[in-house]
Amino acid sequence: MTEAEAIALLNYHCAGPDELETAERTPGFLCMLRPFTGELYESNFKEMMEIIKTLKPVLQKDTINRDIITDLWSICHCTRLWGIDEGGMLRRNKLITSEQVGLLTKWADEMAFEVMMILMGQ
Repeated sequence: MTEAEAIALLNYHCAGPDELETAERTPGFLCMLRPFTGELYESNFKEMMEIIKTLKPVLQKDTINRDIITDLWSICHCTRLWGIDEGGMLRRNKLITSEQVGLLTKWADEMAFEVMMILMGQ
């Protein structure tokens, strides 16, 4: 995956439908949560981790593209806000199972930790 492809995919996972959407693609990471169809796509998590890995050199520069950080932060924050927090829309409306909350928590933690480590120069 190239840097440009990673940035486009990151935007897809954050913002949702665009030119990357096809009948074969699952909804992007945040779009799988809103509206929630009852499914969490592990392929989204794996793709997000690949995106983060690909963007490591970009994230370790002294000056970082604000859009990249915004997308990463939005994905981690909205995942917690919508799907993990007790008062979030998915839990409050009993749309997500406790097993799914656990999985979503694991994914959000892993993504956030990886970004933090990269930003710290690791």
